[in-house]
Amino acid sequence: MNKIDEIIQNWKNHEEADRVYRLALFDYYLTRYFELAQQKFDEVENCNISDKAMINFLFICLNSTEKESYGLFEAFPRFKIVCGLSRRILAVLQPDVERLFVLMPEHRMHGENWLRRTLKQRPKLWHALGDNNIADFIHDSSVGDYARMIDRGFDNFLNKTAPCCLADTALPFDKQTEWSSLINASAKMLLTQKICTETNRRYTDIRNSFSSESLVQDKQLLLSVL
Repeated sequence: MNKIDEIIQNWKNHEEADRVYRLALFDYYLTRYFELAQQKFDEVENCNISDKAMINFLFICLNSTEKESYGLFEAFPRFKIVCGLSRRILAVLQPDVERLFVLMPEHRMHGENWLRRTLKQRPKLWHALGDNNIADFIHDSSVGDYARMIDRGFDNFLNKTAPCCLADTALPFDKQTEWSSLINASAKMLLTQKICTETNRRYTDIRNSFSSESLVQDKQLLLSVL
């Protein structure tokens, strides 16, 4: 059995085990995100990997949709995040979200920023990985198909974005023209329009709120602005 599956499937609470799988996938996404940021910035430590990382994750999920397929939204169906709205990728109450984020193997939240953990900071749950990264195992795990969707999202979308679309720098927001253009285009998405009218809801279940065809339309709009 794959090392990640072996660790998570020993979890006594099966519903929470599913959530930890999602955290492992999101952690893998952040690993790829930091790698890309390091390629585009000389000092990635000086760049705040904050809300842009979450908004770009939503775009990666959109990129994974195909006709009659929800792609990554099968693994991450619930969102309340569009252009700066509060984020929620797991269908649990906020204290539980914070508790679960502590279980992420390689990243942690510090304020609004995502930071790498050192090996000593890795939660006990993941000690069986040894010195290896989650990326060394996730493609052969039971969620490997979703990991490959994340990879395609980087190839098809994030690799083509300007550096300021990846992280916040010292450049004032009104000077970040590429990012502003991307966000302005997203305002035309069905996804954005619908979630903005439901801001009082705790989260939006993408699969219950949108057809795969409507998400593909949003995907085409997203790709058209690159």
